[in-house]
Amino acid sequence: MRMILRSIVSLVVFISLSSASPIARADDRSTVEDKGSGLFEGTRIVGEDRGRSRRSDPPKSRQVTRSSIVEEAIEDIDLLVCDGEPAVHSPYDCPSYVPPPDLDHKTAEQLARRIVVRLQLPKPTPQFGPDPSVNEWNMAAVGYPIWLWTEGVRTVTASESAYGYTFTLRAHYRSTSFEMGDGHTKKCTHTTVYPRSAKPASKSPTCGYTYLEAARDGTYTVTATTHWDVDWSVAGFSGTLPGTHSASRELPVGELQAIVVK
Repeated sequence: MRMILRSIVSLVVFISLSSASPIARADDRSTVEDKGSGLFEGTRIVGEDRGRSRRSDPPKSRQVTRSSIVEEAIEDIDLLVCDGEPAVHSPYDCPSYVPPPDLDHKTAEQLARRIVVRLQLPKPTPQFGPDPSVNEWNMAAVGYPIWLWTEGVRTVTASESAYGYTFTLRAHYRSTSFEMGDGHTKKCTHTTVYPRSAKPASKSPTCGYTYLEAARDGTYTVTATTHWDVDWSVAGFSGTLPGTHSASRELPVGELQAIVVK
């Protein structure tokens, strides 16, 4: 009888132990998905402490994304500029990056020609004296001398960086060409600003023009082009290149008729 009771007790204990909650174990399962191109998204199960029930203490998890990893890494990296946007690595990663060529005088001059066009020369808007806006007809008269000049500095200095080198540029004014709109061009190496003290119908001592015909549509388009000598230097090489800059202005030109009253 005692043997039967012991067997029953052992069976009950075994059943009780079998139905008890299982001891939690570390779990490496995850739902992280490979999105391609180095991008991963999802939830990774970090695990549980042994001896805790999964029902009473749910497992900890975190989102794992490529962006969060990059943000942490960028903090310790000096960002470089690539076409106006930050570049994490180096300018060699920029699509438009052109490695600096080995310089000789010919190559340096070729690069300088590309740089010269960046030089900010003063805008040579044509100036007229006396200005037609100050007379009662609001126009320049046929046969009446006009003074010509442009405003702005006569020396421009700048530094430009390109192709991995720094170019030093110095432009010197040389002359101005005025296309008068009637088929004629006036070239001047010197110009003089029209003074208020000038006598009526006086000619410019340096640069002037007199129209012989009135404009058919009432105005001539006058274009002034300034010519410059641009000295350049880079990495021990130097030279001089020509530079030009143009601007236009409308000039009303008409003919005054004298009426003789007897």
